[in-house]
Amino acid sequence: MNAAAETPASSRIKRLRVLIVDDNADDRSEQRLLLLNGSELHFAFSEAELGAAAIAAVREAADGPPDCLLLDYHLPDMDAPEVLAALCGSDGAVLCPVVVLTGSSDPRLGRQVLRCGAQDHLPKSQLTAPGLVRAMAHAIERWTMSRELRESNRLLAEHERDFRALADNSPDVLTRFDRQLRHVFVNNAITRITGRAPAELIGKTNRELDMPSPLVEQWEEAVLSVFSTSQPRSLDFAFDGLAGLQHFSTRLVPEFGADGSVEHVLGVTHDVTAMRVLEQQSRDSAERLQLAMAAGNAVAWVWDIDADRIEVSEDPAFDVARDMPHPGAGYQGWMAMVHPHDRVAVDTAVQRALRAETPDCRFEFRIDRNQGGDPIWMLALARAERDTGGTARRLVGISVDITEHRRLEQVLREVDRRKDEFIAMLGHELRGPLGPLRNGLALLKLAPADAGVAERVRAMMERQLQQLVRLVDDLLDVSRIGTGKLALQRSHIALQTVVEHAVEATEPLIAAAGHRLELQVAQQPVWLDADLMRLAQVLNNLLTNAAKYTPRGGHIVLFAGVEGRHAVMRVSDSGRGIAPAMQQHIFELFAQIDEQREHAQAGLGIGLSLVRQLLQMHGGDVSCHSAGIGLGSTFTAWLPLPPSAPEPAD
Repeated sequence: MNAAAETPASSRIKRLRVLIVDDNADDRSEQRLLLLNGSELHFAFSEAELGAAAIAAVREAADGPPDCLLLDYHLPDMDAPEVLAALCGSDGAVLCPVVVLTGSSDPRLGRQVLRCGAQDHLPKSQLTAPGLVRAMAHAIERWTMSRELRESNRLLAEHERDFRALADNSPDVLTRFDRQLRHVFVNNAITRITGRAPAELIGKTNRELDMPSPLVEQWEEAVLSVFSTSQPRSLDFAFDGLAGLQHFSTRLVPEFGADGSVEHVLGVTHDVTAMRVLEQQSRDSAERLQLAMAAGNAVAWVWDIDADRIEVSEDPAFDVARDMPHPGAGYQGWMAMVHPHDRVAVDTAVQRALRAETPDCRFEFRIDRNQGGDPIWMLALARAERDTGGTARRLVGISVDITEHRRLEQVLREVDRRKDEFIAMLGHELRGPLGPLRNGLALLKLAPADAGVAERVRAMMERQLQQLVRLVDDLLDVSRIGTGKLALQRSHIALQTVVEHAVEATEPLIAAAGHRLELQVAQQPVWLDADLMRLAQVLNNLLTNAAKYTPRGGHIVLFAGVEGRHAVMRVSDSGRGIAPAMQQHIFELFAQIDEQREHAQAGLGIGLSLVRQLLQMHGGDVSCHSAGIGLGSTFTAWLPLPPSAPEPAD
């Protein structure tokens, strides 16, 4: 067997050599995958991270330049225009086809790299497998065409007479300029636009022909650029001619002399007025649709029933489109995206619409995210399009993201549930003091002259009345904060004074429970710009909670001092602790810890919410930490020191 027969078949397949230049390894990997997934072509990839390495790889490759260069616009050592300039050959053209990938969708970058010699450009945010393959194919084609165009220009110079005959019959305006920017050739089409005969333009510049100054400068800059760079240029402009305002697109190409320098610049100007009008109408329509879809947080889709192909609008601002199946997945692929619990209802609604049992179909469903996370709730509205026989051919619809709506519904249900629990708890809390008060009054009636009984009843009634006052005060404070009617009475106070007030108020409760209170208070005064009464109320609440939810004989530690640029009050206890799942909700209004709801002193669930709100009004906040049930809790409150406060000692 000869050597050729022994060569593996894969080695005889032509491979498209692609050089990927990008300093981001993930982006290079993504580009390889997009090319492999978007085409049945065979590729041989090479990579570079720097512009200098890319230039060397193109110029010094033993087997010649690559078939295509994918070039990131921003590289650590140079940008795409600099790389393109270094890749130009002796004829001023780049040595291989180049597609520039940009991190921005700014069209100016695209025009810039095209002027510098690239054949195409794509924003990275819009990369798709078909789009990248198509751009690469177009770049190769354009690069090849550019090479062929240069050869054609050479041949064209040899057949100038034929060119003139053809040019005068062209509907496009053909103009040739010399280095002094004078017209050396103009075809007859110019008369249709300006009313001037070609002979009136020969030997004159646009400036000498009294063309509007902005248009003169635009043309001069473009033509001079072609002379200086030897690179083609595109020029779009509007001109108020015989037919009114018209839009034109001009392609300026260099014509090389025998010595290889640019001898003339040829301009081919095409009337694109009708196309521009249609483009503007299309843009206006698309913008209106996009605004409407964005306002509704919606995605549009069309199901071609015969082809079983679903097309989904792609809006980068609406990430639901990224969770939609690819068009080839069809109806079953779309159903696979729907949450399993919703598929039967969705399919029933769709089939009823297809059978014309309903004019439109409307249904809610959930989407399972491709990358995990909570499902997305969608509301779909769709209508079937039918042929003359009444058979459904397409189902056209929109799907609106109602996840936030659903979330708000859940929040409202939770708020309503907490409100009901709060009302029930409020009744329980009010009943507690009112019962002893009623009994005390009855005892006073039975023994009005017994001083001992009267004193005991009076003390009991005073305690219960204080409990009622505390409940009402907390409710009023929450209401005032919610309506913005609670104002802080700030003054220059010491943190130690706050501790003294709070400890004095809670010491009887702590002593009655048999707890040991350990104070760790800074020796030097810690000055604050704060409301003494409200901060004492904050610390009072934290100490009261520690006393209430710590079994008898517990240990409570109060730290008060400076940490960084904050005054800190930290209350730690050896009490019942808090489950991890509850710790993030403990400061919400009406929040109750499940295991403590049966506790006789569970309270209304507003104390810790009030603590957080009062601290936030001071510019501070509060946090909670507990290792779990039975392992105690730590509440840390902090607020900023005044700007004039001295730096804490090390």
